[in-house]
Amino acid sequence: GFSYCDLFAVMTATIVYNSDLALIEPCVSLRSLAISGPQINGPIRLPNLRRVDAELSIKNAPNITEVDLPSLFTSGSVTIESNAGLAVVRLPQFATVLSGDFSVSYNQQLTGLDLPSVVSPPRTWRIVNNVRLQTLVLDSLTSPSGYWDISNSNGLGALIELNLPNLVSVQGSFYIE
Repeated sequence: GFSYCDLFAVMTATIVYNSDLALIEPCVSLRSLAISGPQINGPIRLPNLRRVDAELSIKNAPNITEVDLPSLFTSGSVTIESNAGLAVVRLPQFATVLSGDFSVSYNQQLTGLDLPSVVSPPRTWRIVNNVRLQTLVLDSLTSPSGYWDISNSNGLGALIELNLPNLVSVQGSFYIE
């Protein structure tokens, strides 16, 4: 029978309403996922999603409060930006970006970002201008080989907890400022 998951394996899933989320909730993999706009609100939870082949984009969605992707392991690129009400991003299984960059930036209310499974990925990782960021969890990061920028234009004054218990060496650039 027809499955939205089959459809979105080859084309972008564009989500603008909460009701759209139900269409992709069963999907284990998607080609691309784009969530945006003022209509979608509350927490975004996709428990089954393990892989996004091209781009995962959550941008300019001011009324979402949380992004919880408990099974997501890999994505081509990740952009979570300019979501005015977003407080928490949880990516507990996320390990690597495949082709593009990773950015969680310009989320004015973001207090927590959990990336406990990221080990030593290449590519560019930007966690910038989340002015209220208090907790950043990078428990598994051992020897980052790409370019990391963890900063706010006015400093990381809100940061309370930065977990890097397994950091051994930096192969690339690693800025925390």
